[in-house]
Amino acid sequence: MKKFLAYFFGGLACMGMGAGVYIAIGTYSRPAAASLPFAARMTTNDAVNELLPLVGKRLSEDGSKSQTDASGFLGADTSTTAPRNDGEAADKEGDDMKPTTIFFGGDVMLGRAVATKIAKNGSDVFFNKIKDPVLSADYSVANLEGPITAINNSPGNDMRFHFDPALAAQLAATGFDAFSLANNHGLDQGAQGFLDTKNNLTAAHLGYFGDASDDNGSVLHFAVGGKNFAAIGAQDVYRQIDPVAIAKEIVIEKTAGNFVIIYPHWGVEYSHAATARQTTLAYAFIDAGADMVVGSHPHVVEGIEMYKGKLIFYSLGNLVFDQYFSADTQEGFGLRLNIDASGSTSVDLLPYEIPQSQPTLAAGDQKTKLLEALASYSSPALKDQILAGNIGF
Repeated sequence: MKKFLAYFFGGLACMGMGAGVYIAIGTYSRPAAASLPFAARMTTNDAVNELLPLVGKRLSEDGSKSQTDASGFLGADTSTTAPRNDGEAADKEGDDMKPTTIFFGGDVMLGRAVATKIAKNGSDVFFNKIKDPVLSADYSVANLEGPITAINNSPGNDMRFHFDPALAAQLAATGFDAFSLANNHGLDQGAQGFLDTKNNLTAAHLGYFGDASDDNGSVLHFAVGGKNFAAIGAQDVYRQIDPVAIAKEIVIEKTAGNFVIIYPHWGVEYSHAATARQTTLAYAFIDAGADMVVGSHPHVVEGIEMYKGKLIFYSLGNLVFDQYFSADTQEGFGLRLNIDASGSTSVDLLPYEIPQSQPTLAAGDQKTKLLEALASYSSPALKDQILAGNIGF
């Protein structure tokens, strides 16, 4: 079903019809916080009041300011983007769980040298060697490192990105379902460019989440395999993530019964070592109830850690990019989250190389080499599982 929808919607967008066609696919949206039943509101308020002192303690240790007053947040406005789903939401108690896979990828940048190569060779060449795990997953997510817009306010500045709007259809045809927009390039073409991005993704029936300038309320809901998910994006590059705001969102989502994934854009570029701030934030997210943390921004791979039985992937590295100046910036790894019918979870590690911006899954000795490098940046307790290419949690 997903494969059919990817090609169908991709074709519509290519023909200029995406914005004019709507097909109901069974999306899920969390009720507004204020509409939660009284018992749920009490549970959520109690949970927030219990966790915020712990989050505040982490922030004070990190030297960041925190706010520990949870009063009134349940009445706050929280926005939800509309995802593309392949099935009905699992909002009925007793729905059967089905084996489910979700693919996560790193930074996707479709401008500069990538745009030049697309003009020469076509866009499909950049995804055809990574397409199988993306398209075969029940849901696939990555970080979109810049706006999809025809606007180019800074033609002489190659650090101000913009991507051809027609590429939204290619992303859908590749099998992607949603993108995080919470990064330091989301506003490269201003507020209108950011709005264009959301409109162009919507026209291709792609979901989005996260905001370049706000932490609060930027959540994507989707449902696959009889299970509900919430993805929350936030960036910590030219602004600071407020973990208290994220913690409040996490508690709301967990109260609603969702599997919560945090997608932070953070860290130091070209460094394989996660910073103390990344660790502080990741721990605070998990203390609040997050099920998984998947990071981006450094443009190289950073390590994996398990905290309270939850996995933190500090940086997946690049997925499609034009940083040809080092081997490290032309390597990355994807994740395939597996949830079986009983609810047990594991993650497959999918290392790849990115020669000339084309991600290519590693195999044989090269796969072993990349997994060994990943293990060297990661928690020693996970070494054997990383080398085996699968981590249970």
